[in-house]
Amino acid sequence: MPADPFGAGAGPMSHRTALRYLDGLVNREATPKVAAGDVADLSLDAMRALMAALGDPQHAYPVLHITGTNGKGSVATMAARLLEALGLSVGVYASPHLQVLNERLRWTGGLIDDDELGRIIGEVAAVADVAGVTPSYFEVLTASAFAWFAELPVDVAVVEVGVLGRFDATNVADAAVAVITNIGPDHTDFRPGWRQAIAQEKVGIVKDASFLVLGETDDELRPIFEDAAGDRLWVLDEDVAVTEVRDALGGRVVDVRTPFEELDDLFVPVHGDHQVTNAALAIAAVEALTGRGLDAELARAALAEVRLPGRFEIVGRGPLLVL
Repeated sequence: MPADPFGAGAGPMSHRTALRYLDGLVNREATPKVAAGDVADLSLDAMRALMAALGDPQHAYPVLHITGTNGKGSVATMAARLLEALGLSVGVYASPHLQVLNERLRWTGGLIDDDELGRIIGEVAAVADVAGVTPSYFEVLTASAFAWFAELPVDVAVVEVGVLGRFDATNVADAAVAVITNIGPDHTDFRPGWRQAIAQEKVGIVKDASFLVLGETDDELRPIFEDAAGDRLWVLDEDVAVTEVRDALGGRVVDVRTPFEELDDLFVPVHGDHQVTNAALAIAAVEALTGRGLDAELARAALAEVRLPGRFEIVGRGPLLVL
């Protein structure tokens, strides 16, 4: 392997060096081919080899794994906030970032700091070098997140898929609970059967013991999800439902029914009707993970604190500016 000009083999890096190192890697997940849903050239072989060299930290804690065309980040943030309200140490791995790379790795509501990010990326790069693995940009970030979460340690990791699911670097983890928010026209060339093809890719995050919380309600796609999850499945509008929605200043007030209970008067402080559904999926995912219903007051307090930068975020008034 050629020498790394950024000194990856030396271990911990400065934040600036880590960013330069990442910029020098192939970002295959962002190529037009993969963006169009062509996964023929994707494989988890390199990622599995890298994780094995790191000691497979992704197996050190339960993972709530989230995919879907829309809503992944919102569900991840809401679920993490609910889990934190339960007193758990929660790591969140999300993509893409809005302003700074640190946004992708979070712990108990805060971003990884610059020094820690440089350190963990440098250590992952050094292990990859010794193991003879040439990882991609996203693989290094994903491995760094899994390794960092194991170090902290976390009680649970909430992990957002980058692209589709089956061959996504995050899929080296075995989800305790998988969430598929929906199947929409992203990562596709619109050939006949594209919805089924995307569903097959996304359902790849459902492992033998995974519980699936499903936000996609198309009956034609249901067999794909049932084949993967069996009876370990909750479906939106059937097992999990939003039973009432009321407009409120700054968001919506909703009632949500799950197999455990009905939670009333939940304030969801973000704009957009879709966020009501995302809140229901987040609640269901947390209840599936913990195996019990949420305390209503705890759920109300946790959701009321949710902030989603860049998602219909009001950043100015007079004139009104929405990001």
